[in-house]
Amino acid sequence: DIILLSSLFKEIKKCFPKADVDFLTSTTFSQVCSNNPHINRILALDRKNGSRELNRIIDEVRQSKYDLVLDAHQSLRSRLLLIKSFGILKRQKPNIERINKRSLKRNLLLATKINLFKSAISQRQAYCKLIEKYCGDIKIDFSTELFPTEEDSNKIAQYMAKLALKQKKVVAIGP
Repeated sequence: DIILLSSLFKEIKKCFPKADVDFLTSTTFSQVCSNNPHINRILALDRKNGSRELNRIIDEVRQSKYDLVLDAHQSLRSRLLLIKSFGILKRQKPNIERINKRSLKRNLLLATKINLFKSAISQRQAYCKLIEKYCGDIKIDFSTELFPTEEDSNKIAQYMAKLALKQKKVVAIGP
């Protein structure tokens, strides 16, 4: 999911070139985006530290005074964070856009093979839909990007050489 989100970061910067883009993610995944030039700051949530850590992040979010918040996860944790950070009825809260996970349709399709999707969109497109209405006529590019460190690139090259994949094309497929 973090890699699929990379198109969203790029498109935010395209639509809002002067915007500061902060990204909240688990410490487990924060390294994947640490080199991304479209992200100004990563807020890394260490889930092992429970509510104390969540409260620390909530304080950081409150102090940042965001204009726009994109919830690309729609989890119970992200909903709780948004409510605790901005309240339910506060007049001064930022615009908040939440991803449509299409959960009911997806679960029906998986459980019963009943397909209620009129047209399918990729996860990258679903993420980018969060900012579509703010971008006007700007064409959205859904391509993903990775920005590995030099150390990471060297590790990958060594691993591929070990597997004799150096001169071959490789496709990685994630669940």
